[in-house]
Amino acid sequence: MRDAGFSIRSLPGTMGKGLLHGALERLTRGIQHLTSLLLAVMTGLITWQVFARYALNRPPSWTEEIALYMMVWLGLLGASLGVREGIHIGVEMFVARLPREAQQAIERLVHLTIGAFGFHLIWEGIALCALAWEQTSPATGIPVGWVYTVLPLSGLLILLYSVERLAGAAPSPFAG
Repeated sequence: MRDAGFSIRSLPGTMGKGLLHGALERLTRGIQHLTSLLLAVMTGLITWQVFARYALNRPPSWTEEIALYMMVWLGLLGASLGVREGIHIGVEMFVARLPREAQQAIERLVHLTIGAFGFHLIWEGIALCALAWEQTSPATGIPVGWVYTVLPLSGLLILLYSVERLAGAAPSPFAG
C-alpha cells in the first residue's frame, strides 16, 4: 500500500522505504512495550492505593502522583502510536467522496499539519522542561522537568510518524 500517491523510493538519495519503515517499526515495538509496562504499573499502583486507603486506612502519598504522571506519559505516547497506525478520528465520509487526487492532497495536508503539531510539541516541550526543571513534585520530590520530557519525545515520534506517512512508507486509510 502506498500513501499520498508517492513513495520514498522515488525521492533522490534514499535507500528505499524499507530503511525508514524498518527503523520506525522497531521503535514502535519499543514504545508499545513501554506503554504496556506503564499501564501495568499504573494499574498496580492504583490498586495498591485503593487497598491501602480502604483496607489499611493508610494510603501512600506518592502512588497517586506517580500514577498521574504515568497516565500523562501513556496518553502522549499512545497518541504518537495512533499517528503511526492512522487510527485517530477523521472525517473520512467527506474525503472518500472526493476524487483520488483530492484525497491524496488532503491526506498530505493532514500529515503536514500533524507533523507541524509534532514540531510544536518538541519546541514548546523543550521550553517547558527547561522552566520546570528546578521544580520538584510534592509527593516524590522528582524534578517536574523529567515528567515533561514526554512532550518533546512524543512530539518527535509524531513528527517521525508523519514523515513516514508522507513518504508513503505507512499504509493510507484511503488505500483500497
